[in-house]
Amino acid sequence: MNATFAANNPKIKTLVFIDDRVDDYQFLASGVKEGVLVSILDRDRDGVEQISAKIQKFTDGGSLIDAVHIVSHGSPGTVELGNTFLSFDTLERYKNDLQQWHKSLKKTSWVFLLWLPCCCRKRICFSARLKPINSSKYCCIG
Repeated sequence: MNATFAANNPKIKTLVFIDDRVDDYQFLASGVKEGVLVSILDRDRDGVEQISAKIQKFTDGGSLIDAVHIVSHGSPGTVELGNTFLSFDTLERYKNDLQQWHKSLKKTSWVFLLWLPCCCRKRICFSARLKPINSSKYCCIG
């Protein structure tokens, strides 16, 4: 399903991004329920930029997003998105992208980050570091 169709279809309110490095990513994508826009992140391109571009296309029609799910690999405090890493060290570089994501979400929306191993490092939760950047609700699962 393409973003233009999704933006014009009021039933689509959830976006799922799956990094193509995840084992059996095609199988995961095929199991997503109807009414959810699935995008596969290309390992050879910046994943944050890919997500931002898809969100921008989706919201061009004025639609707001209920939830964003991101499925990927990573390490404590770092998530791989395409050929880049979103981490404590790169948050400032991607600040504008993350703020754009926030503006595209309904006030009650969540961003779910799913990767292994989980997001916490030295008892500092990665999702807590995102909150001051864009005020969205994050849930890290891994």
